[in-house]
Amino acid sequence: MIICQGTFKVTVVPNEDAKRCKIVGEYLMNVTPEVISIEGGSNNEGMEWRLDSLKRFYMDKNRKNILFIESGA
Repeated sequence: MIICQGTFKVTVVPNEDAKRCKIVGEYLMNVTPEVISIEGGSNNEGMEWRLDSLKRFYMDKNRKNILFIESGA
């Protein structure tokens, strides 16, 4: 598995999960070997996901530049 480390400007695509988590708009996403986190947005808050707690995360082959992150039970 290859993990790109660094900070990236991202936009959260509105969907039911984003609404439930109250994340919308533009964020800075930080990626480390252990964690993906976002900071900023309209509420100037952030969220963090440990990579070992994620169900999956992947780039969509058909829609370039879209990262899907699935976490939780």
